Amino acid sequence: MDPYGYSCPVGSHIRRMNPRDTSDNMQRHKMIRRGGTYGPPLPEDAPDDGVERGIAAFIGCASLIRQFEFAMNVWVNDPQFKQLGNERDPFIGTQNGTFDMTIPKRPIRKKIKGLPAFTTIRGGAYFFLPGIKALRFIAGDGSSVPPRST
Repeated sequence: MDPYGYSCPVGSHIRRMNPRDTSDNMQRHKMIRRGGTYGPPLPEDAPDDGVERGIAAFIGCASLIRQFEFAMNVWVNDPQFKQLGNERDPFIGTQNGTFDMTIPKRPIRKKIKGLPAFTTIRGGAYFFLPGIKALRFIAGDGSSVPPRST
């Protein structure tokens, strides 16, 4: 809760990507997430100049299915997330103008209907990052299989 007594709406991007105490098995879904900007900043009142700019997301996880794919399918794009009904993540959810966003608390307390898409995905890739044991194995002569940890 913030100092004014308002809490972050459960349907907001930050709560969907980190539902904290409102989700089961949070430890199974945690990821390391960082964003970085690219391109020059666009001044506040300037018209779009056509220069490529945006945010690149970097996500580290141990299981693509259990962490990244789960978050994208269940937390971000499921319209019934936390029984909100007809809502997807307002920033990175797949929006087509038919989903809503609810701001449940005062001072705003309103429902925005037909949320447009705010982001455009330009690309994506999965990269394999081996663990320390695998790196040691790769750096060796490759004649033995690394021991499996339990």
